[in-house]
Amino acid sequence: MGAEKDIALYGEYVGLDGTLIEASLAAYRANSDYCDRRIPRLTERFDRSLSDKNGAVKLACVLAAMKYSREKYRGFGIGDDVFADTFGDIAVWCRNSAVRNGSIGLDNYAWLSHHLRAELFRIGRLQFQFGRLYCPTGSILSAAKKLWPLRLGDKVLNVHVPQGGRLDADDCLDSFAAAEKFFARHFPTFGYKCFFIDSWLLGDVNASLLPEGSNILAFASLFDVFAQTDSKGFEDAERIFDCKKRPISELDDSTSLRRTVKALLLSGGNLRRGFGTRYLR
Repeated sequence: MGAEKDIALYGEYVGLDGTLIEASLAAYRANSDYCDRRIPRLTERFDRSLSDKNGAVKLACVLAAMKYSREKYRGFGIGDDVFADTFGDIAVWCRNSAVRNGSIGLDNYAWLSHHLRAELFRIGRLQFQFGRLYCPTGSILSAAKKLWPLRLGDKVLNVHVPQGGRLDADDCLDSFAAAEKFFARHFPTFGYKCFFIDSWLLGDVNASLLPEGSNILAFASLFDVFAQTDSKGFEDAERIFDCKKRPISELDDSTSLRRTVKALLLSGGNLRRGFGTRYLR
């Protein structure tokens, strides 16, 4: 009964509706032996076997494991405000599972595993994750010159932009400032060299796609971009069009950004990913 109580408690905590909570409870009851063996360990390591389970089982395990993650966060002295903001991602990815895949629960356990292991935190508008500096394979030599005295492999804080909400540059600056204080207080020995991002939001093609004053362009200007590469597959377009891959002609074009990107893809063009750094203040 302990895990069932935790699933119900944390399902409400992250804002899931009753249908999702009941689905995760039913999945737990049908797989309790499997789940009980894994739940306490999800805060320590990634469980590949869970990735093969259906979304409801994944959701049940992640929700039940939040109890152990909360203890871990408190052990680091991290407040419940950051814990709640960070795990609010569960509702976002449950929604994505339903809209993009037509499935119930949580398809993307791999992403939420970082949250469970206290490797990623939402601080204000942005998320920050322990990481190492990298770049596209074909850009290593040129990137190394641009990055000096930084080196590929240096410790960094990976920056992610959570889905939903306005991407305001001032809000992001507030997040950077708060993140510096957060990591200095809770993880003083990590010794990261800079903030780092790998995202279509920094793609060089955006300058020709977006109007002056665009929030995306303003966000990109917060970083020193040192490498670019074509987006692979449909991953970045999936975020823009909020769907799995389909014929380009069928993509929704109800916003100016979608219309612009759809036209780019129809013309044979590609979105691009930019790799950028932001030094500490």
